[in-house]
Amino acid sequence: MQMRETAVSWVEPSGVDVSDFLGQVEHRMVTDLAWEKGGYKASKVLTDAGRYLMVSPWSKRIRPRLVYAFATALGLEPMSFVNLAVSVEGIHTASLMHDDVVDAGELRRGQPTVNARWGNMVAILGGDLMLSRSIMALDSLGRHVVSEGVRVVEEMTQATMMEVEARGRVDLTREEWCQVARGKTGVLLAFCGRGPAHVCGREELLEPLAAFGHHFGMAFQLADDLKDLLSDTGKDRFADIRERNPSFPHIVAREREPSLQDEFEQLWSQDVISSEGVERLGSRILAIGAGEETRREILAQLELAHTAIHPLLQEGHGSTLEFILKSIVNSV
Repeated sequence: MQMRETAVSWVEPSGVDVSDFLGQVEHRMVTDLAWEKGGYKASKVLTDAGRYLMVSPWSKRIRPRLVYAFATALGLEPMSFVNLAVSVEGIHTASLMHDDVVDAGELRRGQPTVNARWGNMVAILGGDLMLSRSIMALDSLGRHVVSEGVRVVEEMTQATMMEVEARGRVDLTREEWCQVARGKTGVLLAFCGRGPAHVCGREELLEPLAAFGHHFGMAFQLADDLKDLLSDTGKDRFADIRERNPSFPHIVAREREPSLQDEFEQLWSQDVISSEGVERLGSRILAIGAGEETRREILAQLELAHTAIHPLLQEGHGSTLEFILKSIVNSV
């Protein structure tokens, strides 16, 4: 159950131009991934591997865009938060490099993964290098931001282990699924807003921004799980069944029809899962209506994300953030 960038489509809000900000972010990422930096020579293969995944034409930069939006909503100069945008994108990229090793993934965004191209050792150490440089990039924003960046990495690591332990479990609950989604996706999205809030001393917004990240991350992962069930999205249909991944629609289907638990157990107990069994079970999940319930839950979580930051939107500086949320709601 990897976090996929195409889970929620990005539509640039009318009247919002973040191109200069993103240009600076791209430039800083290239600089930070330089082989030789500040008189210190890093391993070229590690920096090449990081650049291969992080500086790519297919990246949507959703997290840097959120940093821009939150900084603007708080009445701050967005360019002061280029380092935060670089950091969150670096943390995200490192998590993908590590995930692909854990999952033995060979393709990401239609391209060979870092581990498929350079091997597991480069993917692991390259991800470690990316994480360390991402935390270092936060230094100019103060100790509170650095401390939160470290906490985000810790929570993402814990959630990844929870996800691994959840694979193949037919008794997985909604609450456990939510814990994984929050840790792997929500905490980093929340950091995009909590970082600027720390800098400007808006401590009263930290909890609302954490709630925003939780609900927005839930919507992001719900959309990703739903995409697995749909045949017209260009993704390998029912891959989450084939790979025994934890998935929200699977949980909904088992709740609606408890007899499906036995079918999951029988299929997942096979050493080699048959394509016919995957197709049959996936079709049952759709017929039960798990896809429709997942769609409704996506919209509910997006509404909760919007409600969580209502105080910020009411201040009159949140128009950019409002545009972003509306564009995501319209695209799901």
